[in-house]
Amino acid sequence: MKPNATIEFLLEQAKETYETRTRELGIATQQRDKEHEKSIMLQGYLQEYHDRLKAGSENGIRVSDLVNFQGFIAKLQDALEQQKRAVFMSERGLETARDHWREANRKIKSFEVLLERRKKTAELAQTRREQREMDAYAARATLVKQSVY
Repeated sequence: MKPNATIEFLLEQAKETYETRTRELGIATQQRDKEHEKSIMLQGYLQEYHDRLKAGSENGIRVSDLVNFQGFIAKLQDALEQQKRAVFMSERGLETARDHWREANRKIKSFEVLLERRKKTAELAQTRREQREMDAYAARATLVKQSVY
């Protein structure tokens, strides 16, 4: 087994986790955007019905229609409040997904740094071994020369 096999395995696991977290972040972003769009749509409906009620009040409106408008506007306001909570929850979910994504990214970088350090340490050790071998070879060659003369 290679000396860095464990770290390489952990790095691959971290990369898989990162890919999963990236997908989750994309899904959370889409969900937040969808909830936000619904909120904007409900705000538009609410404004439209307020405008209709105002126009009807200026032109004269039957009491039954006024009650219906007010009831519907109240339901839209309730729906809008629920939607605001849904937007808030989706934003929290997005922030959580973003935090998980950042953590997965940090782990990858940590394992990459550790692996790089180990490789550099191994290269340095190899260079030193080669230098010792060259020094030993040079020393033997010098001894052989001195013994010949």
